[in-house]
Amino acid sequence: MNKRRFLFCLAAACQIISIAAQADDLVEPAGSAQAKSVWINAGFLSYHFERDKGLKGNNYGLGGQVALSQTHSVIGGEFRNSDDACSRYLAWIWQPYAIGSVKFGLLAGAIDGYPKMQNGGWFPMVIPVVSFEYKSVGANFTLVPGYKDKLHGAVAVQFKLRALTF
Repeated sequence: MNKRRFLFCLAAACQIISIAAQADDLVEPAGSAQAKSVWINAGFLSYHFERDKGLKGNNYGLGGQVALSQTHSVIGGEFRNSDDACSRYLAWIWQPYAIGSVKFGLLAGAIDGYPKMQNGGWFPMVIPVVSFEYKSVGANFTLVPGYKDKLHGAVAVQFKLRALTF
């Protein structure tokens, strides 16, 4: 059942990106009209697919995101993960498509702190990301796939506040 939910969410995310990529009248390549900015966040809220495992959904922490252009950002931070261990992450966000204030793309980087994955060490990650930004507030939505008994799949949201525009 959990595998079905994961596959459904993955298919839905791919379908949304596919529709966005094909709908020329709705989607435009994200340009560089917006100024560069710095965002701060307080971790993630996660909804896990494996509801019976007692995983932590409030993954508080501290992080930052630097928007280098409308399509490229660097993000990093630290948070209490679903296994109640400390995780650190550093990644590049590429979001080539936008529908209004909603941007679609991928996040690629590295993360650590999951005890059953690489003994808690660093490992690579590539996940879809959808972002919404309005004035000084925003949110990043991600679909985190599960991996065997080492990582737990979830849909996560990261709320953020614009701290600086340059």
